[in-house]
Amino acid sequence: MIDRFRAGFQTELGTIFLLLICVLIGLGLAYFLLLLYQKSKDRLRYQYQSYYDQAEKLLSAYTMVGKSVADFFGRETVIANSEDVKALCLIPPPPIVNETVKKSFEGYIRSIGTVNLGMLAPYSWTSTQNAWVIIQERLLYPDGRKLLTLDKYIKDGRLSIADKEKVLINTAKCLSRLHQCHTASGEALYHGFLLPRSVFIDIDSKNEIKEILIAYHGLAFSIGREIFQKHLHDLQKGKLIIDKWIANDLISQVKLLAPEQLNPKRLDEVGPTSDFFTFGNLALLAFSGSIIRDLKAFDWSVVPETWQPFLKSCLAENVKNRPKDFSELEEWLEDPEMGLTIHGAEVSLRDYQCTDRDSETELNRAPNKLDIEAVQSIGKTKSENQAPANFSEHFSAGMKAFSSSKWELANNRFKKAFELDKENLNARIHLAITFYEMGDLGKAESHYKHVKELNPQLAKAFRKHIAFRM
Repeated sequence: MIDRFRAGFQTELGTIFLLLICVLIGLGLAYFLLLLYQKSKDRLRYQYQSYYDQAEKLLSAYTMVGKSVADFFGRETVIANSEDVKALCLIPPPPIVNETVKKSFEGYIRSIGTVNLGMLAPYSWTSTQNAWVIIQERLLYPDGRKLLTLDKYIKDGRLSIADKEKVLINTAKCLSRLHQCHTASGEALYHGFLLPRSVFIDIDSKNEIKEILIAYHGLAFSIGREIFQKHLHDLQKGKLIIDKWIANDLISQVKLLAPEQLNPKRLDEVGPTSDFFTFGNLALLAFSGSIIRDLKAFDWSVVPETWQPFLKSCLAENVKNRPKDFSELEEWLEDPEMGLTIHGAEVSLRDYQCTDRDSETELNRAPNKLDIEAVQSIGKTKSENQAPANFSEHFSAGMKAFSSSKWELANNRFKKAFELDKENLNARIHLAITFYEMGDLGKAESHYKHVKELNPQLAKAFRKHIAFRM
């Protein structure tokens, strides 16, 4: 029998049959390798294809830029609008998306809606019954590259002690305001994922910090303690669908999270106090240059003495022994210039109040900020140079409030400036933006159209400001 097979393959027909088998095996192997490549290139989409097809329909007005990555909270892709303004798009996967989670996120956005939390990365978002899309703004350079995060700056040693303190103090300011916000049911807000990779820093050509932004806020809060803890467990056990290089980076950083976030038996303790623990670890990382493995063996001499009491309190195992609020930090920092204030105002953090938003405006409008330098550098008219003496005073006050997202105050100042010089297009375009943020779309459109007729280039600033509103 074997001899007959050998003889058959030695014929011309046998040779063709053998070649055909080899081709089929080759095609099968190529198909298998292609599937592996597609899976590695966009792992989440490969796993949940129909879900991500639905989500991408919500992004039909945008263009995908570059490849997607599977990150901790979902699939991340850089997108661009028609004017090539880029933002970071996050599509959470089905395992962490349900109606309860989406409603919790709506409540979170509603609660911070009228509060000045300028360091939090602005959100735009939309959802359907089958999909959920979140767009994080201001985290990218114009070419689509991500701003570097705190851990990257710590590794390359570019931040001075003063820079590190600036990052920490401003982070404390932001968290202090966030913790004073509550949902309609009375639950205090918290970040829950304050890792070094969540702190984005923009540095200018002189290596000076230009902007600090905290990303991924509201996500750990919205998906809930149980789902978040399971997500962390799956990450550590290698069960989470996530790109390998991101997983390796995250596994080292999640050790900075509070112990109650990692322990399923302590989930009822998770809340704002958990942010204090992570903040303490973040500070030790900033000052020492490495993640602390054993706090008992840590050399506290690398931490400025004025910081030590507060940070030791933050790192208490028992949540009841941690600070009650970040205003306690003021008691430890002796330098008066380091005191925590609200955007330079003489206001103690203890006196700052935050209330839930009660307005009829859309829930998916999160605070946003215009590229002020771009607005100021274009569209200057002759009347600006001849503006009344008080014009500059009112306009400057408006810009200061504008940069802090204090829309009503900014609008009031711009109106006073505009009354003094009604030909000034810069005042008009800022009125358009502030009216838009206050929900008066009629007045916003009126001012915008006037500017567009006289200076289309300056009018683009308004379009850029609302670029990712959905």
